[in-house]
Amino acid sequence: MKVGYTFAKKRPFWTTPPKVGARDTCLCITHEIMGHMLKKCHLIGLTPSEKRSDLTRLIACDPVTENCILRKCKSCKNKTIPFSSDPTDETEIIYPQRVSKTKDRISSKTKKNMKVKVTIKENVKSTVKSLKNDFQAAFESYSIAHCHRIEKQTTTFVVI
Repeated sequence: MKVGYTFAKKRPFWTTPPKVGARDTCLCITHEIMGHMLKKCHLIGLTPSEKRSDLTRLIACDPVTENCILRKCKSCKNKTIPFSSDPTDETEIIYPQRVSKTKDRISSKTKKNMKVKVTIKENVKSTVKSLKNDFQAAFESYSIAHCHRIEKQTTTFVVI
């Protein structure tokens, strides 16, 4: 389907054509989990931003080097996310998470019972302290390096 010039000319300025490289994440389960945790942290006032890249800049050197991303830099490897102390640590919160569960199903072909593993979005009840600890650990151990790898791969593919 061709879009006429008049329509393209009069479209709102904020509407841009979609680009594959413009995504923030790889859309994997880990990034979705991190996204839910970060959104809740920002919503209750624990973090100053809802963007992973902003938090990375807070705990890494400027400019960010590969050693900083891999948490090997001597000057920033022990930095942690500066959480606000606004809500108390024992405050209970609820946020969505992806949880893997085993369910019983009946096979459509064999008509026998079988166990399958499904991943569902479920509301998790937690405390602010637990959310802080879980988010800090997940952010440092996986998310930063994972994002760095994606960025490196993307730039390599563009060159190829």
